[in-house]
Amino acid sequence: MPRSLRAYVLDPRTRRWWLAAFVVLSVVALVVALQPAERAPHGTGSDKLDHALAFAALGMVGVFALRWWRRGVAWVLPILIGLGGAIEWLQSFVPSRHADWNDLLADAIGAALGTFVAWSLTRILERRAPGSRR
Repeated sequence: MPRSLRAYVLDPRTRRWWLAAFVVLSVVALVVALQPAERAPHGTGSDKLDHALAFAALGMVGVFALRWWRRGVAWVLPILIGLGGAIEWLQSFVPSRHADWNDLLADAIGAALGTFVAWSLTRILERRAPGSRR
C-alpha cells in the first residue's frame, strides 16, 4: 500500500532522510554555483528564477528536515540566506563568475516562499492527522 504525503512529511522515521536530502541538495547547489559559468547548467534561462527555484526547493526540504527540533523551522531561512551569501562570496573567486546582490535577493525570496509553503503544508497535514483536533 503506498504511503500518504502525511506519512512522508510527519512520520518521525523519515526525519533523517529529510535531513540527508537537505544536506545533499545544499552541497549540490554549492557545487553547481561554483562551477565556471561555461560548465554550469543553463536551467530555465532566467538566472534569477533559477536561484529562486533552487532555494525554494531547499526551503521546503529544510522545513521537513528541521521541523523536528525546537525552533528548527525558524533556522531554515537564516541557514539558506547564509548559504546564498557564502555562494555569492565564493563566486567572486571563480573565473567567469561574479558576486551579485540580486542573486542573493532571489535566493532569499525563493527560500522564504519554499519555507512558507512547506510550513503551511505541515500545519495542514498536522491538523488533518488522525487524533488531532480540527
